[in-house]
Amino acid sequence: MTMAVMRRLGLILVLVFSVGKIGVTQADAIESLSERLSQMQSFSASFEQRVEAENGQILETSQGVLRLRHPDRFFWQTFEPFPLIVYTDETSVYIYEQDLAQVTARNLEEVLDSTPAGLILTGGEGLADKFKVTETLMPEEGVEGYSLMPIHEDAEFLRVDLIFDAQALEALHVEDALGNRSFVHFSGRRLNETIADEGFEVTYPEGVDWIRQ
Repeated sequence: MTMAVMRRLGLILVLVFSVGKIGVTQADAIESLSERLSQMQSFSASFEQRVEAENGQILETSQGVLRLRHPDRFFWQTFEPFPLIVYTDETSVYIYEQDLAQVTARNLEEVLDSTPAGLILTGGEGLADKFKVTETLMPEEGVEGYSLMPIHEDAEFLRVDLIFDAQALEALHVEDALGNRSFVHFSGRRLNETIADEGFEVTYPEGVDWIRQ
């Protein structure tokens, strides 16, 4: 990461672990976040990702691209060290582990209900039934953040933070059930531009194994 990105990420981490905005109720935070998400009809960006263990040890760093289009199209690709593509069609989500030549398919509706990607794609639908939401502001930096903690114990993550600047979604922080934390910073962001269906399609080499869950 460049020094500018590192500094920005540092500011974002301060926001992530800050207390909620004083005077903002749960209902206000949900309404504000829902409005933000509903405005993201499409979004594309490059990203840098860092994964840390609960003790702070860096487990992985990677770079990649993200594309999403409301209501159900998603494409996430990481390059080195472990090439991975995660994408959706109308019914399923596919996880393509290129180094293993293996594709795992899951029901899309189940994934939309249990992952940060689903949270964004659905435009914040049903937030009040699924999450406790806290809003935090750093107005001097032009940054606004939302921390979401699942209400139900069967969620696939313990906490997700969505960080916005004046333009669009800038960063994402996810803490999983094992205490591992993923920090994702977006650059080259494009909001509400047309993304063709081809942007969510993958061509496989011969011999790929398929697993349906």
